Amino acid sequence: MSRLFSLRIFSIGFALAYSWATIQNVPAFRYYPLINKFSLTDLADKTIGPAMSWYGWIAYGLIGGVVASVIISLAVPRRLIDKLWPGVYWLLPVVVMWACWVREQDWFLK
Repeated sequence: MSRLFSLRIFSIGFALAYSWATIQNVPAFRYYPLINKFSLTDLADKTIGPAMSWYGWIAYGLIGGVVASVIISLAVPRRLIDKLWPGVYWLLPVVVMWACWVREQDWFLK
């Protein structure tokens, strides 16, 4: 792998940034499929249909993953990154799925 990019750290940074954006409900942008328009703000017009925030949450995940990967790859020696407990890669997705479930359970349990 590259010296400036660690896929392991990217996946951790992506998961943390994505779950933060989902729980706080702060998408980078919203997409309105009925009018085929992206918007940085929430459009308050009821005739344009609902907004999709998922693309904006993915954008925050990508930004968080890249930033974390580059910073950690530059600041931490490679041998320490390789010694990271492998359970993190199994535990973190479960924690992120749980956090997203807590955030979205209003949709499912009405």
